[in-house]
Amino acid sequence: HLEFEPLYHLKSKQPNAPLLITEFWSGEPVYWGKPIRYWPHHSLQARAVYEYSSTGTQICYYMFDGGTNFGFWGGNNIATSYASSYPVGDGGKLTEKYYAIKPANTFVNQFGEYLADSEEVADKAGISCPEGVRLVVRKCSRGSMAFITPLDKRKEIPVSLPDGNKLNIYLGEVSA
Repeated sequence: HLEFEPLYHLKSKQPNAPLLITEFWSGEPVYWGKPIRYWPHHSLQARAVYEYSSTGTQICYYMFDGGTNFGFWGGNNIATSYASSYPVGDGGKLTEKYYAIKPANTFVNQFGEYLADSEEVADKAGISCPEGVRLVVRKCSRGSMAFITPLDKRKEIPVSLPDGNKLNIYLGEVSA
């Protein structure tokens, strides 16, 4: 379970403050004698990257790749392996989570300069969506970008553009 609303709330209270997630956990610690939990689900992790990008938030993954120190130095009954459900597992194995978040990370990599230079547009640039859909529009000198996220399970969203044209946006597994 990942929470997005507190980030949007913080952004509404401090619209000009830079946002940074210093420990964006992509897996859960492994405890001795406990089953390994594969949290968060790979599609939820990818959605989080898009959601956080829409607010201009910078993300630092913790941990992105698994590993071990082959000892008992984890403390607090924590195993020293970081391979519970990270994008890159022990031995460099690329996991399902890696492939799920790769498009989101590629998006941020390709548009990072734009995102860093952009600001959220309060009037949504004249774009409208139905109830139950979050629409965030970011604008800079090079243009505008719209982030559309359903707050329910829908996979198709009708969008009205300022010129009166209508689009149907089809969402994939990530739904963002």
